[in-house]
Amino acid sequence: MVALQPWAHTFNVNATVQNGVLDIRGFAPSLAERTAIRVAAEAIPGVVAVNDHLLETRAFVYQPASRHVTITNEVSMAHFTVRFLKNVIGDQGKSCEICQCIVDVDARHAAEPTLLAQQQFCEFREMGDWSLHADRIDVQPADFPS
Repeated sequence: MVALQPWAHTFNVNATVQNGVLDIRGFAPSLAERTAIRVAAEAIPGVVAVNDHLLETRAFVYQPASRHVTITNEVSMAHFTVRFLKNVIGDQGKSCEICQCIVDVDARHAAEPTLLAQQQFCEFREMGDWSLHADRIDVQPADFPS
């Protein structure tokens, strides 16, 4: 299964199936990963065709931090995953929510990750206002078991 591979960025991929036709949308950081996702999709029992709508770009690829808790000056910092979400109308006229970007941040308290992620998002996109590309921000603690 592709999602279990260490190189797979499947949180940037969405799939829908209708009458055995699988539509894949999202972002793949390379042609190799895009091909692997398509090949895995074609191997799913019952799938008769795969429509690959993936975009090859590193722009929205999530790179997890190497740790989830940092000790700096003996102050514990928690790890947070911040998602920038946007409501869009899909191909079939239905509203859906897409993730524009995922940012990993370490922060001392729950109010800090939103501001840190907004700054990183704006710097990365070279813009002054994150709300030009997203409707809302979702912050989740990322306390992974070690």
